[in-house]
Amino acid sequence: MNLKYILIIFLAFLFTAPTYSQIMTEQEAREELDRRGINEEELRFELMKRGIDLDNIDVTNPHELIKTREIIEEVMKELETRGGAVANEPVTKDTSKVDELLSAENNIKQSVKDGATIDEAISEELQEIAKEELPEAKVYGHHLFRNNSVKFYRKTEDAKPPDTYIIGSGDQVSISIWGQSEANFSLEVSKEGYIKPPKITRIYVAGLTIANAKKMVRSKISKRYIFKSENFDLNISTARTINVNITGEVFNVGTYSLSALNTAFNALVAAGGSSDIGSIRRIKLARAGQSTKTLDIYKYLSDPLINEGFYLKDNDYIVIPVMEKVVEIRGAINRPFKYEMINNEGLNELIDFAGGLKSRARKGSFKITRIINDQEVVINVDYKQLLKQRKNFSLLNGDLIEILEIENKYENIVTINGAVEFEGEYSYKEGMKISDLLNNATLKTDAILSTAYLMRLNDDNKTVRYQLTDLTKVIKNRNSAKNIKLQRGDILTVRSKSAFVDLKKITVEGAVRIEGEYPFNGGQLKVSDAIFLSGGLKETATDFGFIMRDRPGNQDVEYISINLKNAINNIQEDDILLHSGDKLIVYDIANYSDIAIVNISGAVRNPKKIKYDASLTIKKALLLAGGVTFDAALNQIDIFRIDFEDNKKTKTLVANVSIDANYNIVSGNADVNLKPFDQIIVRKAPEFELQRNVRLQGEIKFPGDYALLSDNTKITEILNQAGGMTKEGFVKGTTLYRVKEGVGFVILNLEKAYDNPESSFNIILQKGDVITIPKINDLVTVIGAVNARDAFNQEIAKSGKFNFAYEKGKNAKYYVDNYAGGVSKGGMSSRIKVIYPNGEVKKTKKFLFIKSYPHVEPGSIIYVGYKDPVPETKEGESKGTDWGKVLGDSVAQATSIVTLLLLLNSIK
Repeated sequence: MNLKYILIIFLAFLFTAPTYSQIMTEQEAREELDRRGINEEELRFELMKRGIDLDNIDVTNPHELIKTREIIEEVMKELETRGGAVANEPVTKDTSKVDELLSAENNIKQSVKDGATIDEAISEELQEIAKEELPEAKVYGHHLFRNNSVKFYRKTEDAKPPDTYIIGSGDQVSISIWGQSEANFSLEVSKEGYIKPPKITRIYVAGLTIANAKKMVRSKISKRYIFKSENFDLNISTARTINVNITGEVFNVGTYSLSALNTAFNALVAAGGSSDIGSIRRIKLARAGQSTKTLDIYKYLSDPLINEGFYLKDNDYIVIPVMEKVVEIRGAINRPFKYEMINNEGLNELIDFAGGLKSRARKGSFKITRIINDQEVVINVDYKQLLKQRKNFSLLNGDLIEILEIENKYENIVTINGAVEFEGEYSYKEGMKISDLLNNATLKTDAILSTAYLMRLNDDNKTVRYQLTDLTKVIKNRNSAKNIKLQRGDILTVRSKSAFVDLKKITVEGAVRIEGEYPFNGGQLKVSDAIFLSGGLKETATDFGFIMRDRPGNQDVEYISINLKNAINNIQEDDILLHSGDKLIVYDIANYSDIAIVNISGAVRNPKKIKYDASLTIKKALLLAGGVTFDAALNQIDIFRIDFEDNKKTKTLVANVSIDANYNIVSGNADVNLKPFDQIIVRKAPEFELQRNVRLQGEIKFPGDYALLSDNTKITEILNQAGGMTKEGFVKGTTLYRVKEGVGFVILNLEKAYDNPESSFNIILQKGDVITIPKINDLVTVIGAVNARDAFNQEIAKSGKFNFAYEKGKNAKYYVDNYAGGVSKGGMSSRIKVIYPNGEVKKTKKFLFIKSYPHVEPGSIIYVGYKDPVPETKEGESKGTDWGKVLGDSVAQATSIVTLLLLLNSIK
């Protein structure tokens, strides 16, 4: 497939199609244009005017592609604004897809900059996209290619070839000599397999490992240069590129171009690795004329150095068959998973693959679930006996091995907890007593020695019983009957005195400086003391507070009202003693007042809501809002006010005031002071407007920005104000672009406007209009389906644009026949169109068998349209798309339709 075509397709559909199977056909492209209401030929015309020829884009140049896309985005928006045709549905812009496209382009550019070929850069980007879609590995080993465990190498900076690397044609060999003689060579291995150092005969190195080649070359070169053996080095500076075919049960079947630095393991990364049913133990490496090698991922995981035995050659095949035997292991195993088994591997090998048994694995009975004669059966295997007899156990496809953990936690331990320094489990020894356990755990000083409990399993090994013991007697006399002999699984519990004491507190919250809880289990703590501990009252604190106190014996709460001023002054009536658990609540004045605001908006610099205060006036409010703006109407300030009645029924009142430059009220009936919830709105001066500018550019005597002097300034008036056109000005090519409301280009006929200034052609200008007058253009351009490529030399024909001198009074067909070689076989004369310098387009008209071709003016572009492609199908065949044929036939038009699709997708 043509490389340019691959790149365009990749960029065009990167964010919608991670595989080639989703590429659009040309018909689908045309349908997309129709949906968006855009005529392809008009799009071509507009692009041609901006110097973009879709047939001659260098698609290998990312900078040119990005620049082209930006121009087409602009043209597409312009055409849609004009409304060329009615779109079937609204167009929305998916910025996430644009971001993905830009990200992909940046990745490709960076890869090329880092030394990759365009082929490799595209391939790597497609791999990354495909990996995002890969499912989670279900069989151990599949993960190797789905989580970047194995790297794909691009150049020698990524990985230095080992001595076992086999040299081939296309490799770049570097030779260094130092010491008594000094020399450095960089030599490419020829197609015949040799290198040719200066003034030395050919040395054939293809097929040799680096180690063997180093010996041979050193021997040959030593006849001309003087150096010690250790002062010589040969290595690969740039590895050759090879094609490798990857097929079978792989995610992305295909032929891959990659650096010969990659082994078969690395190459599999390019294809996404084995599919969910693809083998990872019986991967075949096939090479013409040689026996097939087998790759085993499990061997690679245990010894990555075997990777060096699988270097690739051009046109090697990597074939991944379907897995034949998969078993699953669960339970007390270090890596529970599904595993592929081969040959005579059994239970022993499976346990090794799974990382071995856990320490608490029950080896006496493995449970194996197996399907036999369409029935599920359970087999118990004594793994202890297998190990003892040095035997294995055969496994079948679909076996499920479950390994249980030892559940009895009391086989060889005793436990102590509570008032000891070192709680926990201790090793049990035969004859061990309570005193031995106490020596290990060390009692705390507040331990209650007179009462300790020993919990012990009953004979049923499930229920427990408690035995009471006195540790005081145990400590005094080891031979005491209280020094009970321990059994496996015993748990001794020792309590501390503090465990039987409830920690109580008082709480202070609200308008105090330090809210919090304070430990309190009794004593002479008063309200004044609690306020002092909490940093004192805030300035906004009320004079009253409450104590919340639980009533003893029930769930009720008592509320005790306190005068805080009296409490602080130690007046006994309010400075009462606190109880454990009391909560002192101090309230803030703000909790008992409504927050009222005044809202100021309109022509002020900082519209805002201002907290109401009785001292607030209109002048103060205006100053707090940053003052009025320069377009404010000082005589039109409205105040809207809520009027309250006694029964809280409200009505809205309005007042109007005028102010002077110092914000003093000069007229009006509003109160000087504002009231809660007033709204102040400063109106803008109704006829105030800054200058409305338009821009004149191109062949005008005094180009630049001009202010419209009236609401009805016309185009000829502003052109006359600017001195008129220069002698080079092309009146028919004058364009008007209107920014306001997204109008875009307006078709002009400036000649008629000058002939009759009162006519509709003399357009009234609006703010932001841009008028462009180009230089005189007395040429006519012909593009599209014409035979001119055969009539001119290659340099002229290459651009696809054919420029000719203007002849007055001639129509479009005249230029096509007399200058451009006539309409080609792929074109249609009925599709001849002319785009005039002012942007107007006229098509060929047809009445019965008579065609009327549009007239031509200086600076016009004549476009000859192509015939619609007709798909060919043989009788009885499916009419589905033959992708090979579509791609092959479309190479010639790749930079037209497909590039167009790229740019369409980039602005969706």
